[in-house]
Amino acid sequence: MVASPDHSNGCRAHPYDARMATAFIHVARVSPTLAAGIRGLVVAPSRRRDTGNIAFNLEAAESDPYSDAMAILADGRIIGFYRLDFRPELTLGNELAGTDAVLLRDLVIDATHATTANEMRATTAITADIARHHPQMRLVFTAVACDSRDRMALARRTGFIDTGMFLPGWHGTRHLLQRYIQRPDEHLLHERRP
Repeated sequence: MVASPDHSNGCRAHPYDARMATAFIHVARVSPTLAAGIRGLVVAPSRRRDTGNIAFNLEAAESDPYSDAMAILADGRIIGFYRLDFRPELTLGNELAGTDAVLLRDLVIDATHATTANEMRATTAITADIARHHPQMRLVFTAVACDSRDRMALARRTGFIDTGMFLPGWHGTRHLLQRYIQRPDEHLLHERRP
């Protein structure tokens, strides 16, 4: 078993075990209590270029009135972080991002929990949360490093499609991906149509 910090209180260690496979993964806005745990996340070496500095990203999200800093939790324990940017046109341009789009940025899962299954479950929780709490949003964008085949495969498996466009950045050029968001009640609307 691998030991990692217990981010719920910032001081105890807990082993990673098979219980993570059945843990309830959900997301929540970062509170002052959760912020310390976010800063304690450990990024896997293979993901550092994609995520950058977590403390910087958290501070940037918290200080931006058009962003939400979000925690990813497994049975209440912090395992990840991401940022929702509600002004994606500032990054993507007005012609691409409308008022019904959000940009998913700085997604990171703690190295101890960064399995493909957990990343897929986290992405599913993120998009479900957007649909539930931001029903006006119809489209979510994210960017993945061009040479990150595993991240591209993961994004595709969770419903993202490649737009064919690229974003330059500090950490190299990235593929721009998008996913349509279905509201929780949208399937009912389609079923009621004659």
